[in-house]
Amino acid sequence: MGVEESPTPGCLFLDITGLERLFGGEMALAGQILRDFAARGLAVRVAIADTLGAAWAVARFGTGQAPVSLFQELPGSECGETVAASPSPARHTDPGPFPPSRDHSLHPPEQRRPGTAIVCIPPGQSLRALKPLPVEALRLPLETIEKLHSLGITRIEQLERLPREELACRFGPGLIQRWDQALGRLAEPIPVWPPLPKFAVRHELEHPVTNREQVAIVLEQLVARLSEQLVDCGCGALQLECRLECQEGEVVAMGVGLFQPTASPRHLSQLAQTRLERATIPSPLVAISLGASLVGPLEHRQEELFVDAPMRNGSRFLAMLIDRLASRLGRGAVLRVRPLPDAQPELAYRYDPWVSMRGRDTAVRSAGRPFPASRARCHRPARAQGDGQKVLRDDPVATGGALPPRPLRVLRRPIAVSVISLAPHGPPFCFRLRGKEHRIAWTWGPERIETGWWRGPAIARDYYRVETADGHRFWLFRDLKDGRWFLQGHFA
Repeated sequence: MGVEESPTPGCLFLDITGLERLFGGEMALAGQILRDFAARGLAVRVAIADTLGAAWAVARFGTGQAPVSLFQELPGSECGETVAASPSPARHTDPGPFPPSRDHSLHPPEQRRPGTAIVCIPPGQSLRALKPLPVEALRLPLETIEKLHSLGITRIEQLERLPREELACRFGPGLIQRWDQALGRLAEPIPVWPPLPKFAVRHELEHPVTNREQVAIVLEQLVARLSEQLVDCGCGALQLECRLECQEGEVVAMGVGLFQPTASPRHLSQLAQTRLERATIPSPLVAISLGASLVGPLEHRQEELFVDAPMRNGSRFLAMLIDRLASRLGRGAVLRVRPLPDAQPELAYRYDPWVSMRGRDTAVRSAGRPFPASRARCHRPARAQGDGQKVLRDDPVATGGALPPRPLRVLRRPIAVSVISLAPHGPPFCFRLRGKEHRIAWTWGPERIETGWWRGPAIARDYYRVETADGHRFWLFRDLKDGRWFLQGHFA
């Protein structure tokens, strides 16, 4: 059993494969679930399907909308459920008629509006049941849904008619992933809540305390006890959760994220003390709790006998520095650059926090083509130009000193430059930047980059990697719309 992945989850997932014989059939099991929820004053909707995605979609959006031939009335139903008698391996429950955040116990069952139902999709009929549903039933991001609506695509049956190979590049890989999960082409494990912190300590104060120095001493003792628990299990903390319980009933919660697992009492104590300095305590404290809500295996390293190789501990010192900066300045102020598979250089990166409150980043790097979101093609370069300038192909054997495909430094905004070319659409011969003229000795390119129409205003550019006579290396491009030249970056 698990819950949906959402900040405010309102759905439960169960795998009921093989359980129907223990309850007299799937319908009997679903009916028992409904009665148990009704006994607690909750109205729910139950859906049974081959996949979690299909069950979620039908439970949320499918009551009364799926084809009639898929359903039949359950005899003797107390709530008037609409169900199917065919068995299916997955079961999903969703609070249908009411928002997930509402307290249903305040309303007795007889005062609720009708709508509680059991819906069962026969095996192999998931696509048929999904077609009439809105695209929101695929659990897509809001941005993707808005794009689909802007194109007039509001139903899954409209989306199903589009070529599959075009969906990923126009709407992102998430759409294909959700589509395949709903149809069973891609496995989807049941998401589960992480267990309660196994590593936790608590200290109740004899008298209410207002002095922060005393609170810091107690917090240091709690960190030492927590570190012992972590070391005994060979684990390190990736996220600390501290709760300061006040005399007036308020609770001050403090969270500390770490870059890599650690059980060092000194390091953890410094991070906790830094967060304590920034916390606002409304009334005297009566208890302090500390727990490691996210842990990871410790990396054991052998200590160096001699200190002639300080760089061996560089990664450890870097992690400690990142943790301290994030704790002092906030994790949103300590960022790193993450490359993105985009042909347009200004959009080929983003800034992510070094320290995440969910622990260390485990995103899988893209292993596909470098520019799946647009088209990039390299043209065969022109012949050698006169006056000593040479245009070369990107062949490391032929060129030897060819520049890498992308510069080390990319400007946030391209700078317009004046360029002289020997041919109207040929490579640059020289250019002027900030009042200084640069004469080009070597040129690599062009590399043409074009973005798709679905990205908004079309981008079409010819990029050149150039080396000047004085040894400087630049990345220039010509805008194919108006023929203007720009400087995009510098090579080291």
